[in-house]
Amino acid sequence: MERSDTGGCAILKPSGARMKIMKKTILFLFVTLALSEVLLRVFFKPSPPPPLFDVATMPSVLAEPWFPEWEREHAKLTREFKAYELYALEPFDGKYVGVTSEGYRRTLNAIAETEKATHIGLFGGSTMWGGLARDSHTIASELSAALNGTGFPAWVTNYGQVGFVFSQEIHQALRISYSTKPPQVMIFMDGVCDILAGLANFVNGVTDPAGKPWEYDKYHYLFQMGKTGEVAWSDVAKKSMLVRRLLKVAEQRGWVEPDRKNRFVAPTEQDKSRLAEQVSDQYLRTLATASRAFRGTGARPIFVLQPAIFLKNPLSEEEKEAMDRNKAWQGIVADAYAKIRAGSQKLPSDVEFWDISEIFQGSSETLYADIMHYSEAGNRKIAQALSSRLRAQPDPLL
Repeated sequence: MERSDTGGCAILKPSGARMKIMKKTILFLFVTLALSEVLLRVFFKPSPPPPLFDVATMPSVLAEPWFPEWEREHAKLTREFKAYELYALEPFDGKYVGVTSEGYRRTLNAIAETEKATHIGLFGGSTMWGGLARDSHTIASELSAALNGTGFPAWVTNYGQVGFVFSQEIHQALRISYSTKPPQVMIFMDGVCDILAGLANFVNGVTDPAGKPWEYDKYHYLFQMGKTGEVAWSDVAKKSMLVRRLLKVAEQRGWVEPDRKNRFVAPTEQDKSRLAEQVSDQYLRTLATASRAFRGTGARPIFVLQPAIFLKNPLSEEEKEAMDRNKAWQGIVADAYAKIRAGSQKLPSDVEFWDISEIFQGSSETLYADIMHYSEAGNRKIAQALSSRLRAQPDPLL
């Protein structure tokens, strides 16, 4: 060690030789850790769990001349964090995909917004948003065309958001109901997306569909959002193969509690039945609570049970191929829908619940773009069904 005097204080400094040894030791440790990580990833890469759902796009949609451009535009969409509702899309102006300055999908309304036109708001997940459909053929655009084409002046806003489940939509709608120009009619279309979202959460170790569906991989979501300051770096570290192997040894020796996040759990038939009951109960409780919450807001809430490919009969050839790859979940969707229908019979008489889940029955046409999203023809049929119901059951507002 070298000695130096500074203002009467003696400071010991490492000698040049010792400093070199320290640097080499640090470099050696860094290289060893990096090499260990690489070797573990090459030779001990864990097998990923099998995909829960095969969401391949139908060949007929892939063959559409507009689809490649739609896909390019869709890939450019970005999101911003929104408290309680998780996120909202940022504005985008594409040829087939547009997002307004408020973060909502562009709707092609057949008339201008006027006081005479009834303002209708549509809420839902990606099926309502218009996954795999052009702006002009979302349910919202098709509903506007159907209503205005029959002399029913309507201005439709598509509040659907990709990935939203029923409870998120209700919070979103309550916030919008207190805005300066809220919709007079609010239509919530849900069902299969809540079921599949609940199933995905269960398989990742979350048994309550009302839990936080993205928390198990929160760090990945926050990185996508650019919110790196909110990332818990302990979660990031756990993505290291070396850290994971060390944690596994520690778990086996009982030094630490097992971490069940991101662990694949194969559900039993009893698990599926229990989950179907959980999802249906959660849906009906949310529906009843929301119906009461909207009283006094001036809005007319309508709750719609959406069609699901798992229940369609007959299927087109390409729909059948898609279903063959997802047959494992047909029973749970049918079970949950049956429970929702049965529970809806006990709802108060002033709750508007429309079951349009069977409007595709008897059609062999391809009405789905994948196992969750509708084709543009499917969107049109749903819009026509909603249009018919609205015209047949007018409210004093209308």
